[in-house]
Amino acid sequence: MEVLEERKIYLEGTKKSEDTGIRYPLYTNCYANALEAMWSNIQYNKNAKAQGAPQGLVSNIIAFMGVRGSGKTTALNEFNRILGKHDEYIAKHGKVLLPNRQNQDQKCTGGFHVLKSIDASLLEKDEDIIELIWANMFKDFEHTLKGSSNCREYREYRENRDEATRSIVDQFDKVYKSYQQSKEKQVMLGDTVLAKLKNLASSLKTKEFCDELIEKFLKYMHYRADGQDTNFFLVVTVDDLDLNLESGYRILENLYRYLNNPYVVVLIAVDHLQIKMISNRHFIENFYVKGKKDEPLYARHAEQLSGDFLVKVLPQSNRVYMPDYRNILNKAIIVGADRSNFLKQFILGKIAEKMGIYYDAVGLKWHFSVPKTLREIVQYNDFLESLCNISDVECGTEEIIRRYEANHERFNRNISENMGARILNLQQQRIFSMILGRNIERRAEYAVNFLNNERKITAQEENQQKLSDFVDDQNYCYSDLLEAIYSLGREDYNQKVLIHCVLASFTSEMTKEYYDYVNNPNEAVQNEAARRLESFLGNTVGGNWLNKMGFGVVADKNTNQEPIVLQWTDQGDIGHFKHTFRIERNDGRKTLLINDLSFIVPILECVFILFPNYYDNNGNKAEPVWNIEIIGGEGNVDTIDVEVANKRADFDIWGFVGKEIIIEGRSNLQIQTEKIVEALHAGFIVYKKKEGKKIKEEQKETWRRHLLEKSIWHESKERKIYFPFYNLDLAYNVIKRVKRKMVMETIDKSEILTYLQRVYGHIAYELAREDQFYKEADNSIEEPHGNTGKSIASSFKEDFVSHPFIKAIGYRYWDKETKETITVEEKINQNDFNELLYLIFKEFHTANEMDKYAVAEVE
Repeated sequence: MEVLEERKIYLEGTKKSEDTGIRYPLYTNCYANALEAMWSNIQYNKNAKAQGAPQGLVSNIIAFMGVRGSGKTTALNEFNRILGKHDEYIAKHGKVLLPNRQNQDQKCTGGFHVLKSIDASLLEKDEDIIELIWANMFKDFEHTLKGSSNCREYREYRENRDEATRSIVDQFDKVYKSYQQSKEKQVMLGDTVLAKLKNLASSLKTKEFCDELIEKFLKYMHYRADGQDTNFFLVVTVDDLDLNLESGYRILENLYRYLNNPYVVVLIAVDHLQIKMISNRHFIENFYVKGKKDEPLYARHAEQLSGDFLVKVLPQSNRVYMPDYRNILNKAIIVGADRSNFLKQFILGKIAEKMGIYYDAVGLKWHFSVPKTLREIVQYNDFLESLCNISDVECGTEEIIRRYEANHERFNRNISENMGARILNLQQQRIFSMILGRNIERRAEYAVNFLNNERKITAQEENQQKLSDFVDDQNYCYSDLLEAIYSLGREDYNQKVLIHCVLASFTSEMTKEYYDYVNNPNEAVQNEAARRLESFLGNTVGGNWLNKMGFGVVADKNTNQEPIVLQWTDQGDIGHFKHTFRIERNDGRKTLLINDLSFIVPILECVFILFPNYYDNNGNKAEPVWNIEIIGGEGNVDTIDVEVANKRADFDIWGFVGKEIIIEGRSNLQIQTEKIVEALHAGFIVYKKKEGKKIKEEQKETWRRHLLEKSIWHESKERKIYFPFYNLDLAYNVIKRVKRKMVMETIDKSEILTYLQRVYGHIAYELAREDQFYKEADNSIEEPHGNTGKSIASSFKEDFVSHPFIKAIGYRYWDKETKETITVEEKINQNDFNELLYLIFKEFHTANEMDKYAVAEVE
């Protein structure tokens, strides 16, 4: 893919093949504008000199203006580099850098002598900008003096050189003494009229000496043996001038007073609003006394004078405005050591490579992990590059895990200390710190409590409110955390930064647990990580926040029957239902075979996996218990009655998530399957015994294995999580998008499975979008650049649809990219699935109505 050069940002370690390549071409327009302003001033002075008119009547200060982090320093430094190799750059990029000028205009200078840049924000109170500039000039002079004794020109013109050396040393001495005397007089004589006149004369003398010094310095530094005028220009650079709040005005004033010379170019970097405020403060403090009559009038006049001063010192034609960083960075191509890509792909891809963290990538808003300024891009890239390489398999598993843990420690500290301290206010820092201070196994529950409490404080506009330190771990579910995050961010925009920190922290912490669960060879560590993942998930995924994904069901849409709502239900009554399967024997047999009823196994698995928790009569969690009775029917029809012995259960269409997590060698999915097979197996044995059959243990084991073979669960010990709930940022945004697509509707009971397929299809589609992003991020957008880093392509959709439950019931969605419906059909009997689920929820509905009636009777 061919990419416009002006959209590229080259990071360290990506040296361009051409020495005259522009490293930050994103700011090419800034360079061109600065050159145009500089050439206009040079041309003005050249014409003035030819006409015998005074030179230096226009300001020579060129200001790179923009907000903090907009790239002023980067552009300023690159512009200095361009000036340092002016002829080469103009020869190669003249049409871009100087589109409005002819070649002859570009030859009116011999070049530029660029002094070392000065960071004005670091200047002490007693440090003087003019003295520092002279000091930098003297350093360059000394360097040239020491290195010139071996050059041919020095030996050939030694006599002239020695005289020039003495002259320039004397000039340094003269200008420095004059400047010091001027400052001393100002202190001794005070603010009298006579003092001001003497100071003015002294200041003019110093300016005259300074002009002479600059002329001698440039001739000396760029000496020509033929005696021709070198026509060089001195470039003085002052960065972050506006950050020196105490001396910013004085620095700008002195730059204009002493360096307004036709052979000097002064470059500064400022935030316009900041330098305006500094200038305003100077004039207000010196123009009127607080409390004086007409104080507002004096203040306005002082601000007007301040504006006039800035227009004079920084005329509009000399102002180079930095581009809007959001528009620029959205289009920027980051060229790194191993790949080049758009900013978002570059950063999120590198995080995935170094940490195994896959942040949500398809959101339209600016992701919190993506830097917003060029400075932050460089710094964050340096940080990510400093993390250990975890893709070097040759170093062994133990070393890889050690490296990952080291990376995780640093990445987590960057979130808690750097990100948190940088963007959170004190109250938000307090909340975030309290969340991080809780044990990881219960941190999510406390986060829900603290975030919801913060919502109450915001709603009630209270400054102080005690945070409850009590959590009910019996009732916490994953969607409680999602709802707390969603609601706080929607109700108060200013709280979004806190939400970003919470998302970043939990994503990092739980991805670490997932990494240990999947990769750590230590079984104890695996089990501990599995328990923490289960604690993070809570009772289940679903909750009130996800009830929009529910749906109303009627036995027949053509009737006026009130729909039964299938949605997340906490401890619904399941103990009164009984479902009957009817099996026809069409081959003349008088008895059932094990194969006749094996189809029931996946149906029961798929239905009851949506009931993630079961409870006993006392409301305590309990393992599910099924009673299955096989009853011989009339003729060639047999019936199988299925009922649940548990009193209550939760219902959640997300109930399958996390049930595959293995702890101590077993998963909840495996346990449920074994319970179903055990109940069906026991019922079949009773059925056969009623027929008077003697059953051997080998036969029983054969029947059991046959039933297990029909199960959706497989006996693989692979540690895998099919839906990435541990990756909170990605999971939260995927679930949020799916939630937005779902609208509560009433369907016929025959459409229950189809509706669920749509829900799971939406999930698959959103995960596929995330995969597509990371697939693109895995490749350099420039073919020659290639990709030498670790593959970062994800497989979230593939993992999700390989879940035994999803494979059994199928899914469907409309693919916007391919303009076609993707459908994977169910592998279970649709009618039995729909009928069984409808029957259970009908019992839920009846029990709830009975409870309401009982309450009404009591009242």
